Amino acid sequence: LDSVRKTPAVALIYGSFEPTARDFMIFRGRARIDTTEAVRNRIYESAHAYEQSQDKDRKGSALIVDLDSVEGFFGGALLKMKR
Repeated sequence: LDSVRKTPAVALIYGSFEPTARDFMIFRGRARIDTTEAVRNRIYESAHAYEQSQDKDRKGSALIVDLDSVEGFFGGALLKMKR
């Protein structure tokens, strides 16, 4: 979290290498931490059950990424989106 505060530029990579999918995306943006209870609860409730099980006491932080671009391939289509 300290690193995000110092340097908010982040890149997240998603890849599915299933033979029928072959999806790959790079998400670039600016990360920020939101400590308000309402936002933390909304993110927790929206998370997958496995993710929730990793933070049963709800002590985690809400990391939000404001996207600047998404590039890659998804569903056989080329993605190239920019803010």
